[in-house]
Amino acid sequence: MRRCQQDLGVDSLSVVIPTLNEAQNIVAALERLRNSGFEKIVVADGGSGDGTRELVIGIPNVILVDAPRGRGQQISAGVAATRSPLVIVLHADTQLPVAAAQHILHAVTCARVAGGCFRLNFDSPSPLLRVFAAATYFDSPFTTFGDQAFFFWRAAYEAAGGAPDWPLFEDVELRRRLMGQGRFVKLAAHVTTSARRFEANGAARNQLRNVVLLLAYKLGWPPGRLARYYRQHRP
Repeated sequence: MRRCQQDLGVDSLSVVIPTLNEAQNIVAALERLRNSGFEKIVVADGGSGDGTRELVIGIPNVILVDAPRGRGQQISAGVAATRSPLVIVLHADTQLPVAAAQHILHAVTCARVAGGCFRLNFDSPSPLLRVFAAATYFDSPFTTFGDQAFFFWRAAYEAAGGAPDWPLFEDVELRRRLMGQGRFVKLAAHVTTSARRFEANGAARNQLRNVVLLLAYKLGWPPGRLARYYRQHRP
């Protein structure tokens, strides 16, 4: 699956943002994307009750679609609402780096690349979170997650069966599926994501819980059981 399309531009990219109660972040996220030249943006909302949908309606170049709650299903609905050959899945509280489109277009041109993501920074000076972020230099199931802004060829995504309808680790499974279609690359540039969940729950405690869940996933626990454990042990 070798592609060599030198004429790709930012108009070849659509951004899909799955949201659930992101009124605090969504307007700023959309403004950043539009100021960076992205003209094809889809917000896939999973039933927000905080006014997220109302804030999105009417913003130029932004399509709002309703989807069943769950990031996998929201990604599927968002991708279905686009026609671009390349798609970026971006969390509402994550900021792309400067020239993100150029980084992506350079990575996917003339290479057997099915998809990829960026490395990660947190918007926090916490030394522990800097250590966690440094681990994202490596590409592995333990260091590569959806908050690193996955991007992929639509053709590879569809051939891989799309995003799984899972309540947890849909991003880990999507990466695995994309790797079956070609290379999954991790770019040197960093996205910056919110540390709010780590700060609210305790960085060490939050990360320990994530590691336990991921180990259980690798040992074969079904996603539904993992999601129940996640809910039971959420502070």
